[in-house]
Amino acid sequence: MAPAAAGADSQSLRDQYDSLPPKGKFATGAVVGFVGAKIAVGSAVKAAKVAGAAFIASEVMNAAGVFNDIDLPDSVDNVLDDAKPFMQIAKKRTLTTINDLRTTVREKINPAKLRENLEEAMVKERMVTLGAATGAFVGLAL
Repeated sequence: MAPAAAGADSQSLRDQYDSLPPKGKFATGAVVGFVGAKIAVGSAVKAAKVAGAAFIASEVMNAAGVFNDIDLPDSVDNVLDDAKPFMQIAKKRTLTTINDLRTTVREKINPAKLRENLEEAMVKERMVTLGAATGAFVGLAL
């Protein structure tokens, strides 16, 4: 799909949304909030299950003695010695990237600005905001 066509489609959706009555906007917000909450909770539960299963598997392996005789060959020590100069470079790049990400998040998701946006949403799109909050509550409760 061409960018111009995508822009036209999104404008058409926006026009349709704007023409909804307040109850329709509330329902739209409720569905989005419900689905978003369900996806977030489902993902968190699956991540906890995977982490728990990995921990249990590692404990079973330890109890079975798999980790008792871990001998690393000398070649691993040589590789680690060879990699030491690159570790500082990798560390610096990683820290720089994390700092850039932190700065971007701080600029884009400024708590003061976030509060302004939420208050504006409550005034401008009150029914959608209430619907999303209601949907998220129901999604978390069920």
